[in-house]
Amino acid sequence: MKKLVSMAFMLTLVLFSSFAVQAQKTDQASKNIKFYGHVWDVVVNEGRVNILDTAFAENLILRTTPEVVGKANGIAYYSNQKM
Repeated sequence: MKKLVSMAFMLTLVLFSSFAVQAQKTDQASKNIKFYGHVWDVVVNEGRVNILDTAFAENLILRTTPEVVGKANGIAYYSNQKM
């Protein structure tokens, strides 16, 4: 009986911790969507591509034709400058 109660308790802990992790992931995803929505709003509507310096990683790869590699080239791509 103790084993059964112990297993039920452990299962409950696993389930609750799983829900907590999922909630954190959902919260982070919402923050990411809000951040990148703001970034693209600034780039597209205001034409300020300098914000991409904080949004892009150094090892950026844009799957475009031609492919764009690197933060500086990504910023140049969106500012319509030669790469």
